[in-house]
Amino acid sequence: MIERLAKIEFRLLEELYKRRKKTGRRDLWLATDAHKFLGIKEDGEDIAVLHDSPYFSIKLNAANECFQINAGGIRYMENLPSLLHKNLAFIKKHIILGLMGGVLIIVLGAYIVSRLDLDGSEKKLYISTQTVHENGPTVPYEYIDLGGRGQLAQMPTATFDAAIAVGKIKGEMHHFYLYQVVAMALDPSVRFTEGEALGNTSKTAYDSEDLYLFYLLNKEEREQTISAGGKKYKVTLLTIDGRRDDQSRISYTFRVEELSE
Repeated sequence: MIERLAKIEFRLLEELYKRRKKTGRRDLWLATDAHKFLGIKEDGEDIAVLHDSPYFSIKLNAANECFQINAGGIRYMENLPSLLHKNLAFIKKHIILGLMGGVLIIVLGAYIVSRLDLDGSEKKLYISTQTVHENGPTVPYEYIDLGGRGQLAQMPTATFDAAIAVGKIKGEMHHFYLYQVVAMALDPSVRFTEGEALGNTSKTAYDSEDLYLFYLLNKEEREQTISAGGKKYKVTLLTIDGRRDDQSRISYTFRVEELSE
């Protein structure tokens, strides 16, 4: 997926890619040298975006921190349309500095990086942040929308079983880690029934291969790639909020990003 990057992140990725094309290798670049290249000061400037980027990794070489482009970064740069490279170069070379009323005005060309179709028309990829609450038999089901092509629903029983499993792994047989894991099913069938005792209730059915577990404290297992309606989406668990709503339900917040083909 071609997405917008922070300016400093793109500059570092661009330079790492140039070095890789020149040498044919993914050489390590000493972080102190990269900081000088980027004009980063060593007095507490926020560079968290460089440490969290999915396009290059932090490696150690003789106890020195280094940057190294990864497969995702190479794929990102190779998928950038040639038109994008030309426009970015144009913007960099044509920044206009002027003085008006004693105030220095920097005119920056704003460019939104998006995926382009072959005919040059812009095609935006679906991205959203959504929050749902814990589902139950007596409340209307809430879903995470996958770009209108599919839905993810929280499965209470599977979530509880996963929370018990986390406790067992930690050696805590009687501790349920409900705020660390959630089970979501893709397009489950929901059957609503009416009963005098509980009122309206619901039951769900889904294939086991359509059940996805998200673990909040494990960065790699917070993300799942899910196919729906001929598209692929990266679904990331952002938070599990234990401050229950007026119906005593836990809330779950996800980010959904459509992946390029």
